[in-house]
Amino acid sequence: MEKYFILGAVLVALLGAITDVHSARLPNRLTYSAVVAALVLRTAFVGWTGLKSGLLGIGIAGGIFFVFHVVGAMGGGDMKMMAAIGAWIGRTHIFTVLIVIALAGGVLALVSMIFNRNLIQT
Repeated sequence: MEKYFILGAVLVALLGAITDVHSARLPNRLTYSAVVAALVLRTAFVGWTGLKSGLLGIGIAGGIFFVFHVVGAMGGGDMKMMAAIGAWIGRTHIFTVLIVIALAGGVLALVSMIFNRNLIQT
């Protein structure tokens, strides 16, 4: 069953990425509906354990990105999107997903620096 929740997380992330690229926003209707859908489906298919896992995923992913939001490193939409992804992924795989996201962000930053020629000269 977890593979279907991971697929749901990937679809939500792709939809969020497309929306963010086009409008530079992540609307609440996307993030909140993704959270609700994840929690409802987790509860329906896995029961209370699934709900607990989804809530822990929200707490872990949303909490980490809340810290980034407070210090001004991320926007509120990014924080809510990560909470939504955490709801889909659940507690079991959320740390793996966070590591992959951090690595992907680092690669994107390097590519951006190379293409924009913003490399630091030493």
